[in-house]
Amino acid sequence: MLFIKKLRPSLNTQSDSISAKISLNVDGSVLTDDSSIAESMNSYFSSVFTTKDYVNFPTQDCIFDKKLANIDCSANEMKRHLLKLKPNKSPGPDHIAACILKSCAAELAPSLTYMVNKSFCVGLLPDEWKHADIIPPHKKGSKSSRENYPPISLTSIACKISEKIFFDRVMKFWREIDLINSNQFGFLRGRSTATQLLSTFNDWAKSRNLSIPIDAIFLDLAKAFDSVPHERLLLKLKSNGIVGSVLNWLKHFLVGRKQRVVGRGSCSDWSRVTSGTPQGTILGPLLFLLCINDITECISSIAKIYADDTKIYREISDPITDCQILQDDLNNLSEWARKWQLRFNADKCESMRITYSRDRSETNYFLEKPLKDVDNFKDLGVTITRDLSRGNHMSITVNKANKVLGSIKRSVGTANTNIHTYIIFI
Repeated sequence: MLFIKKLRPSLNTQSDSISAKISLNVDGSVLTDDSSIAESMNSYFSSVFTTKDYVNFPTQDCIFDKKLANIDCSANEMKRHLLKLKPNKSPGPDHIAACILKSCAAELAPSLTYMVNKSFCVGLLPDEWKHADIIPPHKKGSKSSRENYPPISLTSIACKISEKIFFDRVMKFWREIDLINSNQFGFLRGRSTATQLLSTFNDWAKSRNLSIPIDAIFLDLAKAFDSVPHERLLLKLKSNGIVGSVLNWLKHFLVGRKQRVVGRGSCSDWSRVTSGTPQGTILGPLLFLLCINDITECISSIAKIYADDTKIYREISDPITDCQILQDDLNNLSEWARKWQLRFNADKCESMRITYSRDRSETNYFLEKPLKDVDNFKDLGVTITRDLSRGNHMSITVNKANKVLGSIKRSVGTANTNIHTYIIFI
């Protein structure tokens, strides 16, 4: 990985963000002007925000006796966070560089500690901390489609330090009350895509070896991070023990945010952020985890979650009964999403029967529309087939490696140079 990272500038590849020259196809028109692209991107990001709905607003009581009402930090803790900063970390719209904060850690720590503790106490943030520069990286698919660029926020580094302190206190509290769903593997220490896949494959392999088929449903939440309604998220925070100035601070962190898209020397106008847990922030993932923490409470099938990637599955011992239970779970998930103003992207949700035999599921599963039944699915970067064979995934991985190797050969030149390059970087 280090070798590829060092060599990348000499490869014939392009940057995967709008910092590189791109063109966008928007409603049949091709945009090439940097300013127009930035405005178009920002307009699209704003279009996916969720409209507030107070008519069908849910209720939820707090089931925990323990509460988290106050947070503070010490000057020593602040200094440690400042010293851990990476000097080349990109600043937010305030343009306060990480290298300055790090080099002046001892001098800045007392004043910054006072400011952050005051912010925690009164439940308010400086407006500048709620402004974000968006530099959207290309995710996958066509580079000319706005849908393939997630809005990753660059925010104030000082704010991120306060978020880190806040994150540690809230996560410690939620661990104490055993809140976090044990089936969630994303954004949590000690859990990862690898541990989630191992846990899932262990379940599937046991059933397959007993010749018991499994029906799995792979779910996709549409624009999950950007569409979380703030009012419903705050309700969940309150019902899970977050109260007082801590709740007020989180409310002020979410409400009244602004963002703009920047790239290649151009930037869009500022736009208001009316929903979502901001991607690129420290607290965004934590808040999203809480948002979907109760997703498994309405189903009886097994669920495995990594951030917003969710799959549910169950053994099909009785084709009629078990398939109906799985369909009932999908119906319940649809109701859960409607209650919390989220939406499943049915076009990207798929079903697959896992078995040694060639038998397919007798049920056409439905989630707002019929789900496509597939023979393989790419789950957390691993291509899974119906019989759990590894050949398909290995072929894809080898092909990707060969493409990278080809790029290296074309860029570096002769075999002699290849050897020298390998020695230098490896």
